[in-house]
Amino acid sequence: MCFNYFIASFIYNFISRQLGVVIFLTGMGACLFVSPHTSSLTSLYVVTAALGVCNGAYDASQVVWIMEMWQAESGPFIQGQHFFFAIGTLIPGLVMAPFLSQQNQSDVDPVESTTLKWTQNTEMWIPFTSIGILMTISALVQLYLLSFKRYVPPPRANLEGISNNQSTNNNVTEEIDKMKIMSEQSPTTHLKLKLIILSAAFLGFDQGMEMCSMQFISTFAQFGDHGFSETQGAYVLTTMTGAYAIGRAFGIVAILKVPAHFILAFNLMILLISNAILLIFADSSVWALWSGAALLGIGFSTVYPSFCAYIERHLVFTNAIGSLMLVSGSLIGAVYPIIIGDQIKANATVLVYVNFFSIACISIALTILLRLTLRKKT
Repeated sequence: MCFNYFIASFIYNFISRQLGVVIFLTGMGACLFVSPHTSSLTSLYVVTAALGVCNGAYDASQVVWIMEMWQAESGPFIQGQHFFFAIGTLIPGLVMAPFLSQQNQSDVDPVESTTLKWTQNTEMWIPFTSIGILMTISALVQLYLLSFKRYVPPPRANLEGISNNQSTNNNVTEEIDKMKIMSEQSPTTHLKLKLIILSAAFLGFDQGMEMCSMQFISTFAQFGDHGFSETQGAYVLTTMTGAYAIGRAFGIVAILKVPAHFILAFNLMILLISNAILLIFADSSVWALWSGAALLGIGFSTVYPSFCAYIERHLVFTNAIGSLMLVSGSLIGAVYPIIIGDQIKANATVLVYVNFFSIACISIALTILLRLTLRKKT
């Protein structure tokens, strides 16, 4: 997926994002239909790689596309798009849970649990096919829009285009004043490079932490002292993603009323509290485990869209810049499972320690970014 984020920065310079979205949603649906029918690890790896390619190319189109359409006013629309993404994250846990093992992890043979057993559970095709159908419906909706409501990129707001308009309308005068301010505040090349590097670091550690937590929170529950079953672990994930969706719903309104950097500070505080609960209390209290997972979802909920809304006011997101942000996130998201995967079964709290490291990194990046952007305003 990381490689495809990089390739996508060039692909969308030659084909429309609408066409790309149709192609890659169709590819994701096909991979989901095929996955439960794989008979070996090798074939599963191939299908998973193809799914990652399609997913990466689809992701690379979203934020840049919204920012291209709405420009400096993109904040609520990014929050809205990510709210519906959060709603979508509820589906896998709910659909998969009835088909997973009900056996507590402490009662499972560790050797037996590591083998690929697609063929032993003939019903696994049901959840995969259900989600594949939803993906195909999404592709058909996008195909309809491509055929009958083709998207035309709007021109980027610029001072020259407005100045050539001879109208004396007050609205036009206000727009000229806004564009003059934006022109004066445009970052120098040196400052732009700093903003890109710091933004990549922020989104990289945030997305790496978010992807890793969603991937391993159910495993954390299974291999903690409570020894949850696979089904119970799936419901812990659903609790986290449910809170994640609720947080993003509030984010749509909050971004209209509250400066984005205040929302980010609130998110970081919630992430710090949630991980502290999981570290200190999760092994001794089931309620602490559920509460920590829910708070983790709330903490993650509006970080990514709020940061994009914030940085768009200081840095124009192009295909290349947008893909760089996604590449940095997928790189860290690829490294973290290597660190956590081999250790989480023996020590579940490794997930929390990795999250604390990420929180420290994104806090430092955000602090430097705020200093740079506030200095630029003055």
